[in-house]
Amino acid sequence: MTPGGKQPWFIRMKPARPFAFAGLWERWKDPAGGAMLESCTIVTTEAAPSIHRIHERMPVVLADTDWDRWLDTAFSDTGTLSELLKPDAGTALDAWPVSREVNAPRNQGPGLIASAGDAR
Repeated sequence: MTPGGKQPWFIRMKPARPFAFAGLWERWKDPAGGAMLESCTIVTTEAAPSIHRIHERMPVVLADTDWDRWLDTAFSDTGTLSELLKPDAGTALDAWPVSREVNAPRNQGPGLIASAGDAR
């Protein structure tokens, strides 16, 4: 926390490319009222070394080669799937502090992800 509040950060893969978080989605019946509900979550783990200076936890980043396995609803080997939930020390992530202007939807443009200087 800084005097002005929490510092937002821009985090991306190095080199810049798409990546996927491990997440869970479920459709279930509410036992209290019987309504069908949908819920989802992003799975977190301890932070990779490159992110630990920002926070001790981070979303699980899935390797490209694991996307199909994670999304395969017929695959139920919990041991194999659990192995995917560990931080990858080899994950190359770039991270830099950005302006707090990213917190307001009215603010737009590529300047929002420009470095705001090292806040840590």
